[in-house]
Amino acid sequence: MAKQQQLPKLSQLHALYDQYNRPEFWRTDPIEFLYRYDAFLDRELVALLSAVLAYGNVRQIRNSIEDLLRRVHSVVSRPSMVYAVFGTNQEDLLREALRSFKHRFNVGEDIFYLLKALGQEVRAHASLERAFARHLKSEDRDFGDALSQWISILSQASGVSPSHRSSFHYLLTAPSRGSTCKRWCMFLRWMGRQDAVDPGLWSKSLRADQLVIPLDTHTGRISQHYRLTHRRSLNWKAALEVTQSLRLFDANDPVKFDFALSRLGIVEKKTRDKPRR
Repeated sequence: MAKQQQLPKLSQLHALYDQYNRPEFWRTDPIEFLYRYDAFLDRELVALLSAVLAYGNVRQIRNSIEDLLRRVHSVVSRPSMVYAVFGTNQEDLLREALRSFKHRFNVGEDIFYLLKALGQEVRAHASLERAFARHLKSEDRDFGDALSQWISILSQASGVSPSHRSSFHYLLTAPSRGSTCKRWCMFLRWMGRQDAVDPGLWSKSLRADQLVIPLDTHTGRISQHYRLTHRRSLNWKAALEVTQSLRLFDANDPVKFDFALSRLGIVEKKTRDKPRR
């Protein structure tokens, strides 16, 4: 590892935030897909599907999400994602539409079981927001416990045994198992905070100060370089530590610097590592 540096200056992070947190950069982020939809439930669902597939290179991610949305929409002629996925008697059609889908470690059957679980949650609680928010307490410093509880419920609702279909369970990472949960943290960042990029669909039930940074290999090494974390292993504890460091810059919205932090390494050429999971 390169020699550690002092914490980046507040002005430096804010300058990068102002430079890159703009709508024209949607195409470098899977968040762009939710903006194709107007209905709240559609946006929730598309955001979650886009986030869980956000591993690999940018082109691969975009192609896979496009392919997935096309397959789901082939089930019905209506533009609504929610109707196509959760409509009456759609299960067999949806399963067949997803049959040959593949994105790196995941196949169409994995997505089918995830949609099955999400469908149960929407039918029971009217939205994904309500399904998640029932596990989150106002006094919670972060959403870690709530996410672990929700992931457990989704796993049970899918009907897939924890000992089977490891590719499916790769979609359902949980803080309780030590994962950084990068993709779920990214999804919840989109839901919990609002600016020119993040829509903040759940901002009434999930506060920005409860978010945790979506930590991957790339942002993790930059965080280590700038002493935002002293941990060598990139895990949930490291993600919490980086988030706590970022609270020194903005206690109410620490994760606003997520994209700026990732760009910091690129702009200053502090690392050549490419982002993975």
